[in-house]
Amino acid sequence: MQENAAATESALTDRLRFVKLDGKSAEQMKQLQSIIERELPIGLDKFYDQIRVTEEVRKLFRGEDDIANAKKAQINHWQAISSGTFDSRYCANANAIGKSHSRIGLEPRWYIGGYSPIVEHLVSDYQGSLAEGLASTREGGGKQVRGGARLSHQGRADRHGFRIPR
Repeated sequence: MQENAAATESALTDRLRFVKLDGKSAEQMKQLQSIIERELPIGLDKFYDQIRVTEEVRKLFRGEDDIANAKKAQINHWQAISSGTFDSRYCANANAIGKSHSRIGLEPRWYIGGYSPIVEHLVSDYQGSLAEGLASTREGGGKQVRGGARLSHQGRADRHGFRIPR
């Protein structure tokens, strides 16, 4: 068990280094935390509205309760991202998300693409607030979103018994 935890920490460190997500980037992301917490539910509403009209992904949800649960999970995930804390707990949660995506048959093209309407809302509806902080935080935020998507994708791969090259 300890070897597995060490391997997970090592893999996480390697991934964070690859996307150049360092302490400075994490601190920059924390500066956007209040905006993300305030605006994320609106962005997620837009995202789930899009899911409701996209047959390929709508069919993965049994109904509005599933969508509400997924939204709640997304809020928790984005709170973790905006906290700037990337540790074994974050890695385990991201992997669990990937396994959930795999279990329901959600293809990577949909969940990676799903970040687009959410980030678009955060940027477009709050350009004034973001413009000041975005110059310094844009790199950190992009790195964290890409890093989270990569970890989630690895969870999907793990569930199917194959490895994605680091």
